[in-house]
Amino acid sequence: MVRWLKVGAASAGVSAALLGWSAVGPAVGIAGADDSSQSSSASSDSTASKDDKPSSKDEKPASSDSATASNDDEDDTASVADREPAKDDDEVSEVDDEETEPTKESKPTADPELAKVSKPANDAPPVAPEPQPAPARAAAAAPVNIPVESTVTTAAAPETAQAAAAPAPTPPWALQAVSSHDARQQAITAQLNAFTSSVRSLIDALPLHPVFKVHLEGALWTARRTFLNQAPTVAPIVVNSSSGPIAGRVDAVDPEGDRLVYRLSKAPSRGTVLLNPDGFYTYTPGAGFNGVDTFVITADDMGTDLNLINPFRGVGTSAGVLLNQGAITFSFNYTTGAQYWSAEARDALRKAADGMATQFLVTAPVVITYDVTAENSAASNKLAAAGSNLVSETAGFLRTVVQNKLISGVDANGSAADGEIEWNFGHAWGLGDSVGPDEYDFASTAMHELLHSFGFLSYIDARGKNTGRSWTSMDRFIVTSTGAKPIGSGYRWNTAYDGNLTGAKGGLFFGGAHAVAAYGGLVPLFTPNPWESGSSVSHLDDATFTDANQMMMNAKTDTGLGIRVFSPVEVGILRDLGFTVVPQTSTVAMAAMLLVVVRRSRKAPLAKMEA
Repeated sequence: MVRWLKVGAASAGVSAALLGWSAVGPAVGIAGADDSSQSSSASSDSTASKDDKPSSKDEKPASSDSATASNDDEDDTASVADREPAKDDDEVSEVDDEETEPTKESKPTADPELAKVSKPANDAPPVAPEPQPAPARAAAAAPVNIPVESTVTTAAAPETAQAAAAPAPTPPWALQAVSSHDARQQAITAQLNAFTSSVRSLIDALPLHPVFKVHLEGALWTARRTFLNQAPTVAPIVVNSSSGPIAGRVDAVDPEGDRLVYRLSKAPSRGTVLLNPDGFYTYTPGAGFNGVDTFVITADDMGTDLNLINPFRGVGTSAGVLLNQGAITFSFNYTTGAQYWSAEARDALRKAADGMATQFLVTAPVVITYDVTAENSAASNKLAAAGSNLVSETAGFLRTVVQNKLISGVDANGSAADGEIEWNFGHAWGLGDSVGPDEYDFASTAMHELLHSFGFLSYIDARGKNTGRSWTSMDRFIVTSTGAKPIGSGYRWNTAYDGNLTGAKGGLFFGGAHAVAAYGGLVPLFTPNPWESGSSVSHLDDATFTDANQMMMNAKTDTGLGIRVFSPVEVGILRDLGFTVVPQTSTVAMAAMLLVVVRRSRKAPLAKMEA
């Protein structure tokens, strides 16, 4: 995709807070909680109060960062240059069942479906891109990489001083526990809470002396504790260490206030855990630690009461902890044009990749390999491009090789490179944290392009060219303003929605549940008129996400400091695509606030790579 650069004077800061993160540290982790019953170590009293709160279009590669390029040919690699989408599925060769209607979903789930939204927020038709072209990053939307010449022009907005953007520090260990009761348990708990709340309201409304009301509420809680006792719930795990031993806490709460006993129900395989009576623990990596480890802590309810509605429920709730520290690494093979990659540029690419990788959690250590090329052409409007092949050429919604490797740990293409990166050093680049007003932000561009290879791209093409049946996993979530899916039965494009490709009827939107929850409605995608090959649909809408709301995956960018943090909406999209994402801390996000407008315009994607 092509990225256009424009200078402005707005702030484009994005912030995201993660409980327990410190400003530095190389590891991240996540914990999932579930009901269980095993046994071992420490006990503690619950702090809960007694309230009721208890491939045609075969994988399209991302095009290079050029202003306007047309890609009519199709190849096997999804490459993204300056924000272009790539078609990928949620499984190595996963083919989803045919879908014709969006799934109704009120909350994000572990297996996200399209969120049914009757009226999307900010669904005004996107405006056409501004006439002045500039170097752009290519994304994987069109299969052929045809850079379009354009000149860099600056807007008339007054110049604004740039804020120093510190590099995103490596996140510390970050853990999160999510109670994973089964559907039946959740329904029972909800009914009990509703019943308790109703009875308490009834007691409060009785014309009785307050003392009698206290006794009645006491009787209510005694009855609930004795006959309707619930298992404890696990709150998010708080971590306060970023290196060496990792200290955290499983903060369980029992609805009835019963005493809790914490035990290590599954020990880590590559380290040791010391568990205290109050739920605090210390994890120390062992000699065999390879970047990933897991263990399970269970909080048991020591009450002797029953639950007549659900008599066979477990007495405890378990928090399964996943730890990452340097679990994702990159290998860059510099080939054609290697002479243009100075030591400083290579270091900047590695830092950008490593910094972004700390925001993704994996279940097994992985090495992502890229073939890297370069040119030095000031006449070309291409800034950079990146892409990754789809895991299969079958009909369906498919992952890219890079995306699949990160999510499943499976290498779908063997010894071949997982992706490719192209860079144009014919333009001025700011390689560090200080980016001049006439320089492009290397780190921001690299992160943007790498995300395309991660699967943030679409295989949807211009009117009349959507004849294939292989799509990216992102395409699964693309809908109209009414929630209708343009890719329907048999994974075929419905030509009735051709007008939406260029903004008619509101254009196209991303309808994944996590993204919709973060944005508050369907998320507008870039659908300019006329169609911009390699850029359209593969990016967030420039006309919607403007000024302080601009995002890393906008279609256009400008010189000066760029966006280096994921917005909540982008985190939601990545989660819908199957990733486990650990957002940056608010401290890191605030450090990346900009006083320079970042606009991106994508172009045609790179030609597909050969596996």
